[in-house]
Amino acid sequence: MNEHRVLITPMEGDYNRVLSPAVILRQCLNSVLCDIRSDGCDRDVIYKAVGATWMISRMRIYQYAQVNIWDTISYHTFPRVIENGRYIFYVEGYRGDELMIRFDSVFMPVNAEKRKVMDIEEIEPLWNTPPREAKSKFLTRMDMECDYGPAGTQTVRYSDCDGNGHLTSPAYLYLVCDELGFWGGEARMMKFVQIDYASEIMPGTVIRFEAGEKDGAKLLRGYKEDGKLAFSARCEF
Repeated sequence: MNEHRVLITPMEGDYNRVLSPAVILRQCLNSVLCDIRSDGCDRDVIYKAVGATWMISRMRIYQYAQVNIWDTISYHTFPRVIENGRYIFYVEGYRGDELMIRFDSVFMPVNAEKRKVMDIEEIEPLWNTPPREAKSKFLTRMDMECDYGPAGTQTVRYSDCDGNGHLTSPAYLYLVCDELGFWGGEARMMKFVQIDYASEIMPGTVIRFEAGEKDGAKLLRGYKEDGKLAFSARCEF
């Protein structure tokens, strides 16, 4: 296990001066990516070796208490697990001894030129340490069947995108929170969110949303201009 300590400064606070879901996601991902780098499989390494880059196919966050500005959060990270041909990374966030956040994610190596998922056997020899055994948390794609209604649209900006040339994982969560009315009024806490990433979203793309509710959760799906599903999200707040 590794530990990454982060002081939550005022400029990281949201509308209500607490840590937003997207920033929580960003900090968890930064912790994982630091571990990947120290373990020998940074993006620059795998790109040079086999033409690969890292992408995330799904992630979920459980939040148990509000994270405030000036809190110090210790992100505990764990070595990779291999399940169904994908890499699984887990993170736990603590304030002192209090568990605040749990983050689960699925990483996959993608051929940067062909935009095609690669077999992890091409990546495994590059790691400094072996994978670990862990009990599965069943990080599978969600059941998103419900009655949906049309929602709004948003346009992806270059400032929302990363070095892979498409929308960052945290930026998806900003879209979700804006579309579902997460902000406004009293501070809310995202008790649970899972996002299943379906296809890349490039700058300038207009995303059309449809929203619904099921079993007390808010469901959102985003579609690109060609009608292709971009992502699905399930939230409880």
